[in-house]
Amino acid sequence: MSVAERCRRSQPWPASDRATAIAQRKIADLTSDSRLAELLGRELVRWAARWWNAPQQLV
Repeated sequence: MSVAERCRRSQPWPASDRATAIAQRKIADLTSDSRLAELLGRELVRWAARWWNAPQQLV
């Protein structure tokens, strides 16, 4: 079950360091540059929060 299914998007984005850690694990195979991986992980979390908080009819 996804976070969206558990929390429903009607609730605020569940911002946490855990979201960044999950994103970083997902992109670990994209680059061996740890700085780039960290930056990409933070961007993925930022965009996930933007999607989460967008009106559902626009997604």
